[in-house]
Amino acid sequence: MTDNTQPTQPTQPTQPTQPAMSPEEEKQLMEQKREAIFQAVNRMKVSDPSTTRTKSSFTLNYTTEQVQRFLQNPSQFQKELRQLSDYLYDYSAEYRIIIDYVSGLGKYAYVIDTLNFLDEDTDFKTYEKAKLKVAAHLNKMSLPHEMAKAMRIAWKHDVFYGYEHETKDSYIIQNMDANYCRLSGLDFDGVFLYEFDFSYFDSEPELLLSYPREFQQKYQIYRNTKEKWQELDSDKAFAFKVNEEITRYPLLPYSVLFDPIFDLEEYKKIQKAKIKMDNFMLLVQNIPINDKSQNMDDFLVSLETAMEFHNAAIAGLSNNPGIGLLTTPLAVNAIRTDKSSKDNDAVAMALRSVYDAGGISQFLANSDKNTSIGVAKSIIVDEQKIYKMFRQIERWLNRKLRKMSGKYKFKVKLLDIASFDEGDLFDKYLKGAQSGVPVIDETAMALGINYLDLHNRLVIENSELSLQSKMKPLQTSHTQSSSDKNDGGRPPVSDDAISDKTVINKDAAGIE
Repeated sequence: MTDNTQPTQPTQPTQPTQPAMSPEEEKQLMEQKREAIFQAVNRMKVSDPSTTRTKSSFTLNYTTEQVQRFLQNPSQFQKELRQLSDYLYDYSAEYRIIIDYVSGLGKYAYVIDTLNFLDEDTDFKTYEKAKLKVAAHLNKMSLPHEMAKAMRIAWKHDVFYGYEHETKDSYIIQNMDANYCRLSGLDFDGVFLYEFDFSYFDSEPELLLSYPREFQQKYQIYRNTKEKWQELDSDKAFAFKVNEEITRYPLLPYSVLFDPIFDLEEYKKIQKAKIKMDNFMLLVQNIPINDKSQNMDDFLVSLETAMEFHNAAIAGLSNNPGIGLLTTPLAVNAIRTDKSSKDNDAVAMALRSVYDAGGISQFLANSDKNTSIGVAKSIIVDEQKIYKMFRQIERWLNRKLRKMSGKYKFKVKLLDIASFDEGDLFDKYLKGAQSGVPVIDETAMALGINYLDLHNRLVIENSELSLQSKMKPLQTSHTQSSSDKNDGGRPPVSDDAISDKTVINKDAAGIE
């Protein structure tokens, strides 16, 4: 008999029933998942435009708090302020432009006058020989070059401490280290005197060998008496001070620029960062989520896989710092803070404040949207600062000339001639000479010809070579008759005589 009984199928093991989680356990599990997501996102490489931003060298070396402390007590922080001024001269184009502009305005054109009373009994051959000796001495001093160097330091530090080195054929002024010098008073000629700190040579005694004998002698006095501050010989040592009304300590002429320059640097950094952000592109890749799941953390791609793709994409973008990547399951919205086009440019305002603080027209460095009249008047104000320094230089030079032996004594006068008005002053002196005023020396100096060169040229060109008789004058208004002139109408006027409205109208019409 056939057994039709079907074989018994093995039964599947019963899955153990998961006990239902309590609300507290569900909350704890959710927190663990969120923590895992947070840690995974943290491990993703991020491209940030701020990472390519370079820090300003200003803020790396000085803080605004330090600068404020220096400025509030200039007598205590003399050395720090000088160092800061030198630092800004090296790293701030605006500060360097201002210092070079002001210190380079002067032309140092001079005339030589006599202190003696001259009459018909004067031995003019002896007089001329003595005057030429003075002219040769001044010519050897190369005043325009030496004074330009001295003034640059004076306008940076307020005080220039100089020491003269002279031979028969050469002359140079040594700039003494201001950290080891201090003003000690004025001599009877009105020239600033100063003391030198001879402990300067303690660390390097061999330097004494390169200094004049006076330094070697006074260094021995210092070693014997411990008196390190000693006044230097007034025949060789002198000082110029821009703020001469304040003699107790140096007061840097353009220390008022320090705050605006640091503000300008900050605005430049902000603008640079803004430009980078404006050109920055952020790519967003969203991690897909299971929409059918009621679990808000149910991702269709594991976080490890998403992180691998994220880092691979970042590696592909590594050569382009202007593009960033964000991987997130959340929606990302951009909130812009664009300003109105009517807002002022902060950098331009900060730059203008730098020049305003220095009392200098910004348009000397940038001629955009300004009339020639405004610039010309600003230059006149700046020239007065230089002419004040001319008076100190005159007193120093005249002290030297009075000590020169000889029957006839002379004095030097620096003409108030600056870089921008040479032509106007030449015209003024020329008209005076044509009217019989004895200003031949001034006329020549306005052309950059000193007395010694003028004398030598007159001797060679007129007396020996007779060049004047061989030269044919160029055709000018002085050599033409009225019939030769074809130009009609009113002669052109100088820039100073043109109104601002006329200049604006000419600019708008494109007229030169």
